[in-house]
Amino acid sequence: MPATIYLDHNAANPPDPRVLAVHARALAEGWANPSSPHGPGRRARALVEGAREQVAAFAGAPAGHVTFASSGTEALNQALASFAAPAALVGAAPPRIVASAVEHPAVLRPLEALARAGRARVDLAPVDAQGRVEPAALA
Repeated sequence: MPATIYLDHNAANPPDPRVLAVHARALAEGWANPSSPHGPGRRARALVEGAREQVAAFAGAPAGHVTFASSGTEALNQALASFAAPAALVGAAPPRIVASAVEHPAVLRPLEALARAGRARVDLAPVDAQGRVEPAALA
C-alpha cells in the first residue's frame, strides 16, 4: 500500500507527538470547567494558567496578554475587533485597515462587519494574477 501524502496543511496539521502527550495529560487531569471552584475545576484552571504562562514566556509577553481561542476564525475575529476597539472607546476616528482582496472569509467577513458598524475603514487591495498585492494599489 502506498504511503499517504497529506497536502492540506492550510486547514490542519498532524499533531506533533509531544503535543499529543501534553493534550492527553490535559484531558486526563484538566477535563473540568476551569471556572468552577471545586477541586477538578481548580486543577483545570491551574493547567490553563500554566499554559498561558508558557506561551507568554515563549512570546516574551505578559501572561495577561495571552488569550486562547478555540479556532483560527475565532482568533481572527477577536484580533480584528480588538484592533478597532480603542478608537471606539475614546471617540476617535475608526482605524483604517488594508487587506488583500483575496483574504480568507474568516478575515473578510469580520472586516465587512466592522466597516458596516462604522468601527473601521476597510480598503481591499487588488491582487495580480498570482495573488500578490499590487504595490501601486497601496499608494
